[in-house]
Amino acid sequence: MQAVSDGVYAYTVTGNFSKIIFNNGNSGNGNQTSDMRYPGGGKIYDLSAGSWSDYGDAPTPTQGQTTPPVPGGEVIVYFKNTANWSAPRCYMWTDNQGNNGTWPGVAMTNLGDGIWMYQTNQSFAKVIFNNGSSGSGNQTDDLALQNGKVFDFAAGKWEEFDTSALKITAFNADPSSDIYPNTDISLTASAQGSGEVYYKYSVKNAAGSASVIADYSTVSSAVWTPTAAGTYTLTLDVKDADGNENSRSMSITVENDAQLKKPVIKSVYPANLNLVKRNANTTISVSAGGGQTGRHQPSLLQVHHLRSQRCGEHPLLHPQQPARVCIHQARHL
Repeated sequence: MQAVSDGVYAYTVTGNFSKIIFNNGNSGNGNQTSDMRYPGGGKIYDLSAGSWSDYGDAPTPTQGQTTPPVPGGEVIVYFKNTANWSAPRCYMWTDNQGNNGTWPGVAMTNLGDGIWMYQTNQSFAKVIFNNGSSGSGNQTDDLALQNGKVFDFAAGKWEEFDTSALKITAFNADPSSDIYPNTDISLTASAQGSGEVYYKYSVKNAAGSASVIADYSTVSSAVWTPTAAGTYTLTLDVKDADGNENSRSMSITVENDAQLKKPVIKSVYPANLNLVKRNANTTISVSAGGGQTGRHQPSLLQVHHLRSQRCGEHPLLHPQQPARVCIHQARHL
């Protein structure tokens, strides 16, 4: 950077970018700022205050300077150009309502490292990324547009656009749908950072009440058991040995099973039935719900071999065969 006054340094931006880090030539705590959203030209970052503000002495931008797109009220998508197209284009549309231009769409902006970006202030439902032509190998399928995410052409799926020093590579909930009160939900995550990575899981209900599921530790998984129906926000926070931080959230809906007809298994202990010891008596605890069909009710839960054709009682599990738990309904006599 170039010194322009006492303690003030400047850098002229000649491209489209969304993130920025100031540093002293090194990385790590005390040597750099965190990954920050770039607010555009004419701003100054105060390292001691940790905040941006308008800079009155900023030069007037020349034609070559541009303000990078920042996801907000606008629509912004990214494309991971694993196909090595020379000039990717973006075609957006909503059926019977219009598009962002005639096919093959608008040229995208190269952000470097194989990532291309397109931004518009219009809302559309679908998008196709292409190389200016149509047909296999020249375009993606019709995609449901996901604002702020990157589409990986090789993987054929949308992913979070994460360029931070501590990158979250996965955050999953199992199950993620058909969830009912007292269902065990397995939370798993992975992240790439500097040295040891620490994971924290928390949850917030629709009323804003929050609680910690599992505090910071090197254990990357946790189990959350909701006790009431409603919509919840699950949040993953991660930090690494250099003090880098990142977070990711997802929404989970827990449905009321008071009138649920189908039987559902909510939890099994031990969760991994392969941990059942050979030639030893084993207690397997199962929690279930549903089965509200008037004259019907859930039958006894039965553990059986995966190779069996139907549920049957097996007091002893064969040590060499995987096992599963199933539930079915029995009619009242």
